[in-house]
Amino acid sequence: MRLDDIAPRTLLLGVFAGWAVLAWVLALAGMGRELPDGESGTIEGSRLPELPEQAPPTLGPFAQYDQIVARPLFATDRRPHAFLLPNVDGQAEAAPSFDLVLTSVLITPQVRIAIVQKPDGSESWRVKLGEAPDALPSWTLVDLAPRSAVFQGPEGRKELALRVFDGKGGEPPSASAAPPPGMPGAPPSGATARPAPMPSTPTPPMADAASMPDPQQIDQIRQRIEARREEMRRRAQNANPPATVAPPAPATR
Repeated sequence: MRLDDIAPRTLLLGVFAGWAVLAWVLALAGMGRELPDGESGTIEGSRLPELPEQAPPTLGPFAQYDQIVARPLFATDRRPHAFLLPNVDGQAEAAPSFDLVLTSVLITPQVRIAIVQKPDGSESWRVKLGEAPDALPSWTLVDLAPRSAVFQGPEGRKELALRVFDGKGGEPPSASAAPPPGMPGAPPSGATARPAPMPSTPTPPMADAASMPDPQQIDQIRQRIEARREEMRRRAQNANPPATVAPPAPATR
């Protein structure tokens, strides 16, 4: 077999096999078993270099950082802009004043909700019992009645009465809204308010005697109806005569 007939892959596998056999023979002969021992388990001549002690970092003078102020990093144009930090003096922001109006109350066995809004009617919120409106998170609804609601907050307890209309702005007056004394329609001072009398049910006008039907005409109409019924009954009997039953045939002996 000539060397030219051997495929390159077969030749490469033969070279690797030869190296493997050579490494196996050298390992059996003791290659790598004896290494020089150093002091305290280290190899001689391989001491690690000692680094010099670093001085603690310190900030330099303010003049070294003037570019940070002149070209702020978080500004889009890298130019300084005036800004204001809130609560610079450590004072807390003033809490918004409690200024709400109770417009509706919903009480069911499952949920109890009060609907409140700003006096100008720009915003309104639905508040469940035990919760707070979004605009005043520090005020909690603690009690709810059919015509009132009680909120608990930083200023104590605030009770809101259900809003009633006084008839202004096209709204009808509520039952609980009475005009103040001195206004038109207000009862005099010291007078006892009496309920307004209920309008009586109008009685229908009596029918005119001339428009009542004559009893004789009523009898004639009744007779005509009876005669018409009798005629229809006879026609029905003539159209469907009763069937006759044939007598049984005499028995033969």
